[in-house]
Amino acid sequence: PTVTIAAGQTTSPSFTVTAVDDALVDGTQTVTVRAIAVGHADGTDTIDVTDDEVGACVLDVKFEETILSVGMEYYTDRTYTFTNVPALYIGLDMIKTPNANSNRTTASGYLTFELQNNATVYVAYDQRATSLPDWLSVFTDTGDTIDTSLSTQQFLKVYSKDFLSGDCVDLGANKAAGFSGGTVSNYVVFYETAAPPASTSDDLVLQNETVVNGETKVYTARYTITAGPSFTVASGGEAILKAGSLITLLPGFHAQEGSKLTARVWNDDTAPSVVSSNIPEGQIVTSNGGPFTIQMTFLDDDSG
Repeated sequence: PTVTIAAGQTTSPSFTVTAVDDALVDGTQTVTVRAIAVGHADGTDTIDVTDDEVGACVLDVKFEETILSVGMEYYTDRTYTFTNVPALYIGLDMIKTPNANSNRTTASGYLTFELQNNATVYVAYDQRATSLPDWLSVFTDTGDTIDTSLSTQQFLKVYSKDFLSGDCVDLGANKAAGFSGGTVSNYVVFYETAAPPASTSDDLVLQNETVVNGETKVYTARYTITAGPSFTVASGGEAILKAGSLITLLPGFHAQEGSKLTARVWNDDTAPSVVSSNIPEGQIVTSNGGPFTIQMTFLDDDSG
């Protein structure tokens, strides 16, 4: 629009800028507004116009990223929990979905995200379905199940597919074409990368720290994690340790009654092998042949 400011006018004029709401995914655009008057320097300012389209491979805000563990609520809008999870999957990155979306039928584009590393992506799907949606048919049935607290659901069946770094994982809706069955709850997603993110520290030492009640903290290292001395997981707290080759709990590591610890060693061929002929009590050791996972819930005070 063009706005005229009369000579001697002392108040700022108002004007409307109309943005075009198109279907393009082009991000935030900056618009420059310029005022021009003969004999005066130009005046300029900028306005940021926000794009309301979601990119083809961006995780929508209706989903929630978290870490998979036993006892967690696995939907964003329900309080159902995982009651039993195969150890292989504990500590993996997970995406919660809203169960309110369980009846959607979109063939693709329902849940999308981009991978930063090679990864195996898992879909946990309601066992009550009599046939799967077509988009899930390219996944492999692992034979694994995850038990839930939802009495009518009993368990979720786990399906897997390998993806490469940079791939866009594009999943359809719960009841997309190919699905048959009655009432089924929405699926959830979790994934295991072949290596920790490039920004991850090679080795991590955890000292002088307490994971407090109600807190879940994830610690990641490319090669080793050493916890202690003076590292405590308080009652009601949860610590998840993820390393490439070795996790060590030293004397001075304390896990109080009611706390939870998950220790996961990556399947990372670039991590150096670990050989130890003298393994102290409480130390956890594996070579780089992983993945290897343990989970402990402490009923009594314990220390490494």
